[in-house]
Amino acid sequence: MSREEDRQLGKEFADEMDPGSATGFDRFASFTSEAARAVGDSLGNLAGSLTGKSLEDRIQEYSEVYGEILLHLNDRMDGLEKRQSSLEEARLSADLIGRLKEMRQKDPDFFTVEGQERLRTDAKVARLLSIFAFFASLAALFAALFR
Repeated sequence: MSREEDRQLGKEFADEMDPGSATGFDRFASFTSEAARAVGDSLGNLAGSLTGKSLEDRIQEYSEVYGEILLHLNDRMDGLEKRQSSLEEARLSADLIGRLKEMRQKDPDFFTVEGQERLRTDAKVARLLSIFAFFASLAALFAALFR
């Protein structure tokens, strides 16, 4: 038998195995190529296991991932340390707390919204009166100079 006859016989055999499909021979060919690829991958994995290359690649990958995680955690910790130090600086001293308690006892409305609004109104009136007093004194100065 020649090669052409062998191919024809193989194709007919594949078609007989799956008569409803016109691509039986193609399926048989793809099965053998997939099997060969799987064997090649297995041999590659075996070679990588024996030489330690696959283990080295995994260690490298995990080192990169965990390195990034650790860098992020380090940055986060630095931020928390800065925040803590700024909070420690803003902490009120015992003397200042005592004075605030004293002020609250003298004027309980000082720490309320209404009390703050009253203080703002008083400050605005005082500012307007001081501006008026400045211009009145300036007018009195000019009147005294040019008389």
